[in-house]
Amino acid sequence: MAKMTIEEMIVNDALSKFLDVNADNKWQRHFGTWDSIEWNEDATDKPSESDYLAQKETLEQNQRAKITRVYPSIQEQLDMQYWDNVNNTTTWADAIAKVKSDNPKS
Repeated sequence: MAKMTIEEMIVNDALSKFLDVNADNKWQRHFGTWDSIEWNEDATDKPSESDYLAQKETLEQNQRAKITRVYPSIQEQLDMQYWDNVNNTTTWADAIAKVKSDNPKS
C-alpha cells in the first residue's frame, strides 16, 4: 500500500470529517473522493455531494491548519534529524511518534 501524501491525507481527513458530522453511522469507508464512499445498506437520507463541495475548501483548510499546528516545522524536523544522526539519539522519531499518538486518525 502506497503512503498518502500530506495533501491526500488532508483531502481524505476533510471528507471523513464531513461524513462524521453529516452522515454519522451511514457510511463505512472511502478513498478520498465522493464517488468512493461505501454507504451502509440502510443509509437513506445521505448528504448530497453538493453539500460536501460547498464545505470542502473550508474543511480542507481546517485540516491543513491542524496538521501545520501539530507537526514541528520542516526546518525543526531536519535539525532534529541532523542532531539525532550526530548524537545517535531519537529526538525526531520521538517527536513524530508523540504527534501521532496525541492525534490519532479518526
